[in-house]
Amino acid sequence: MNQAKRSDHLKRGDQPKRSDHPKRSDHPKRGDQPKRSDQPAADSPTSQCELSAEATLERLLAKARGRLPSESEALYDAAREAIEEARALCGGAASNPASEPASDLERARAQFERWRAIHKYIHHHPYRDRKGIKRSEQWRDALEEIRDLGDEELIEWVCLQIEVAQNLERGIQDMRPRKFGPTFLVMLEYVENRKRKALAVLHWAEAGEREGVFVVNSDWHARTHQILRAHGLEETDEDGNPVLTSDPMARN
Repeated sequence: MNQAKRSDHLKRGDQPKRSDHPKRSDHPKRGDQPKRSDQPAADSPTSQCELSAEATLERLLAKARGRLPSESEALYDAAREAIEEARALCGGAASNPASEPASDLERARAQFERWRAIHKYIHHHPYRDRKGIKRSEQWRDALEEIRDLGDEELIEWVCLQIEVAQNLERGIQDMRPRKFGPTFLVMLEYVENRKRKALAVLHWAEAGEREGVFVVNSDWHARTHQILRAHGLEETDEDGNPVLTSDPMARN
């Protein structure tokens, strides 16, 4: 009876042979698979950012074509005047030894006016990067666009971009901040951020004029010595003269 049951089933030879299954070689090879493109897809975030930057730059270029040369000259003169004013007020005694030291509010206002004038000038003078050249060469072209303004901080920042780009081109890792995209838009963003920071400092200085602030200067330190001496907390030498120390915890 057991033999009859076995005969009802398919024999081992009736089962499909192993060779009937598709071989591994029938599957597509690794080299046959479509290669991943190095270019960003049209709907990728990178591509969208590039399109947005291109649209912004084209819009600014179109506006610049309709401006009169006299407008550019006026913006340039205003930027130069604001830069020189800020340098005179914030440069200390070396800039103008005969003048009175500027207040915090005066320096903050001069810095804000400086960056606002620079931002307005650059915003009204867009340009395109040359294609097919190294990134460092593009930044050298950008340096020529703003060199005549004479703003030392802005020139130093552009020189930093040149140095970082050169290191990357030579295969040297450089972790200092950098950003891709048209150099004009990158520089415009930097100037806009500096203007925003200067405005925040100006608001702080204006609030200080209304509400009062503690200013650490020579008068502050002189008053500190008087308080410490009155309470016998100031460190003195054998003749009773105060000993200057940078350690706030130094006591007799």
